[in-house]
Amino acid sequence: MPEEINRICTDAISDLPFTTDMLAVENLRHEGVADGKIWFVGNTMIDTLRQQIGRALERPLPDGLKPGEYAVLTRTVEPMTYVPFLGLVARSRMVLTDSGGIQEETTVLGVPCLTVRPNTERPITCEIGTNVLVGTDPRRIVDVLVNQAVTASCDVCV
Repeated sequence: MPEEINRICTDAISDLPFTTDMLAVENLRHEGVADGKIWFVGNTMIDTLRQQIGRALERPLPDGLKPGEYAVLTRTVEPMTYVPFLGLVARSRMVLTDSGGIQEETTVLGVPCLTVRPNTERPITCEIGTNVLVGTDPRRIVDVLVNQAVTASCDVCV
């Protein structure tokens, strides 16, 4: 990722590198940062998800949608506020996105995610197996959808 150079430069001059996951801790160790300098602090985005998921699941789905029978595709309509969007994602069959944050959220929620980009700043989502990088070639995206058998009876929204 192009942003990775910024992280490496910032880490090199930081006295207190804070990390959000154990993969980041391992990366810093491999770069020679001493364990005593690394602070694993957790992930505020995931903390927020866990705090709000109950409210999100209480909200009704848009008309015509049934849990597990639709896919969420980001950037095709106007943005939604967080809680309704979280409820939509949490009850979806799968998500197609280019958002790093949504890759993380779907991993925590256990919702399959196809990332429509050639790379990710959240490689742990692919290692866990909830996220697949499909790139931007429409044929590749369809191929992965068909081969993973996730499209049956699935409407696409958002």
